Amino acid sequence: MKKEFTIRNLKKDQFAPFNASEEELVSFALDESGLLDDTTIINDQQARELVKSFYKKRENFRQNTRLGHILVKEYDISKENLIKALSYHEETGCPIGESFIKLNICTREQIEEALITQSQMRTYIR
Repeated sequence: MKKEFTIRNLKKDQFAPFNASEEELVSFALDESGLLDDTTIINDQQARELVKSFYKKRENFRQNTRLGHILVKEYDISKENLIKALSYHEETGCPIGESFIKLNICTREQIEEALITQSQMRTYIR
C-alpha cells in the first residue's frame, strides 16, 4: 500500500537566498541523512535531480558572494582590476583582499566592508 504524506511549515528561511523549492530542500535533507536512493520521487519529480538542482543553486549563490564579485558590484571595481587582483593573488599567494589593497584598487576599509557583506550573505552556507 502506497502511503502519501504532506509536509507543512518547513523551516526554509535560511535557504531563501538560494531560491530553492521545498522539494529541493526535502531532497537535500534526505540525501544528507542517507535516506535518498535513485528511485525516490518527490511530487512526481526524481529526487536525485532535485538534489542536483539544489547544489547548483547553492554553488551559484557562493559564486555571487565571492569577494571579487561583491567588490565589482558594490564598489564599481572594473573587471580589468578584478583580473589584475586575481592574477596577483595567484602569482604571490597573497590573500585576495590584500591583493586589492597592495595594487591600490581598494582601500582597507572597502575590503573590510565587503568582507562584512560577504559574511552576512553567507551566514547559512555550509
